[in-house]
Amino acid sequence: MARVRTRMKRTVYLLIALAILFLLLQLNQWLPGTWPGGGGGGFRAAGEMGTDDPDAAGRDNAATSKDPNDPSAVVPPDEAPTEWPPKKGVTVQVHGPDGKLAEGWRLGLGDGGSEDKTPNADDTLRLRDRRAFGEGFRVRAGRGLVRHRHGTGDRASRWSIHIPSGKLPMQVRRRELRVKVVDPTSGDPIEGASVDYKAGGMDVTRTTDARGEALVGALSVEPLQVRVRKEGHATMTALLSPQDPSNIVLDLDELLKLEVDYRQHADAVLTAQLLLADGTAVKGNVSLRGGGTGQRATFHVPRRALDSAWLETLVGTDGGRYVFRRPARELTKPVTIPGGKVLSVHVRDEYGKTMQRVNATVEAQTYDGAQAEDEPRGAVLPGDGAEKPTLVVAQGARARLRIEAPGAAPIVRVLTSIDGTDKLDFVAEAGIQIPVQVFGADGRALAGAHIKARASLHGVRIVRRADAVAEGRAALGPFGAGPVEVFVVADGHAPAAQVVDASAAMATVTFRLGRGYPLRVVVEDPFGRALEGVTVEVTPAGPSSPLVSPPEAPPRRTDASGTFTLRGVPNRLFHVTLTLPGYGAQKLRSVRPGAVTYFATLLKTP
Repeated sequence: MARVRTRMKRTVYLLIALAILFLLLQLNQWLPGTWPGGGGGGFRAAGEMGTDDPDAAGRDNAATSKDPNDPSAVVPPDEAPTEWPPKKGVTVQVHGPDGKLAEGWRLGLGDGGSEDKTPNADDTLRLRDRRAFGEGFRVRAGRGLVRHRHGTGDRASRWSIHIPSGKLPMQVRRRELRVKVVDPTSGDPIEGASVDYKAGGMDVTRTTDARGEALVGALSVEPLQVRVRKEGHATMTALLSPQDPSNIVLDLDELLKLEVDYRQHADAVLTAQLLLADGTAVKGNVSLRGGGTGQRATFHVPRRALDSAWLETLVGTDGGRYVFRRPARELTKPVTIPGGKVLSVHVRDEYGKTMQRVNATVEAQTYDGAQAEDEPRGAVLPGDGAEKPTLVVAQGARARLRIEAPGAAPIVRVLTSIDGTDKLDFVAEAGIQIPVQVFGADGRALAGAHIKARASLHGVRIVRRADAVAEGRAALGPFGAGPVEVFVVADGHAPAAQVVDASAAMATVTFRLGRGYPLRVVVEDPFGRALEGVTVEVTPAGPSSPLVSPPEAPPRRTDASGTFTLRGVPNRLFHVTLTLPGYGAQKLRSVRPGAVTYFATLLKTP
């Protein structure tokens, strides 16, 4: 009986010991450092980044499996893994600046704890811990540390992390950042400028001295956002890196009060705006100049913005509106507005009958000076929509007149001299319809594909749109005879384009689309902060043709979360170049679209 009791006690003690061991293992997972040797973050990899295999970056990306639980599968754009994370985990790859798989790196979860996860023999890692998907992760390679807190929720079965070139400092060498504020035109220091920032949850303001310098205190390694302001100057913001406390020079541009005087004119100036080089428009406050001698437009604009800006004035008359332009650098003298010329447009068909519902627009190019060829594209002013439309243009102006009527080929004329002209007569030709048929990757007709066609007449774009219906067919027009670009976009397929010759007896234009996949890139700085507005350039990695870019496609830039997704990318290798002012360019080499998210890190330039 005593032996039985002894055995029972030993069994109970063993079970208690196992339970304690299991509890310690769990604590080590959630609270790194509780297990002997499990804490700390001072690991430095001794291995060098890179491998001997130049094709390692894309060797596993061409898998044909479509199993959503297979981390190496290429999943179509709209097919997310059915379970997240997949049962087999997410495959993590780390690439050096040369695009090759890195060696000797380690991965840690969240903000704290040790980098205790290491790659296997093929330099990849299977990650199953859910904390990486919710809290982010860190990768340490050599003396470099990059953090990824954004984009980790992307439902991709493989993540590729790219370490940038250069050393990433691990500690703040100096917590006082010396900021110098200068005038961008002369380079002279600006005294008395306020530098605002937050420290410890409190608002702090520092003022620049006679040398234009101010000391900004950084309480952590996180990027610090500052705002620089001074009366009479344009307020600017900047993001400073405590990891790089070298000399920081910020430009503070003078804010000008620009007044444009218009000489006395019978017509009314409706609006006035400055068109800046970056495409933005600065509205002006238009008011009477006094004494019935004309009008004045007042602008508040940075000095540097005037170098390549244009003054655009919209003038109203009894017959309609017209646009007048002058370079901003020529606004030192009062502006004389030319009178408006009323044009009447009469369009007849090939049988001499007057056409109804004629749509006439004019693209005015009203500046005829030395830099006329550098002028931005003119404003589009519509006609009055009558049977014989009337339009107004500035006397002596150059303009492009565009005329469209139902079923007729569009007409575009460049009006180089309209003085003395009151009426314009045109004969419209019969328009051409371009027949199109679209087939998908499986060879079947693809209904619902979006089709665009465009032609150019005297510098004016003629664009038509249609959606493929039954049997994947559509017709686009009317066009005139000549070359026309046709673009096709469909979900889950790569875009395609052809240049065809429009003619009355042309055959059907056939498209056979290939399968397309998403290309996802998340761009951050070394501290895991998302970088917005990064320009993304995608070029073929080999001798293949470049990507098709449909008309009016949005610019390829990262959003507020630092994420850029390009859909409909063919299943082949590409180079992705990432650029952002103030940061060094980063090139991701030999990447392939599919169920993968590429993490890239940009470093601030000195």
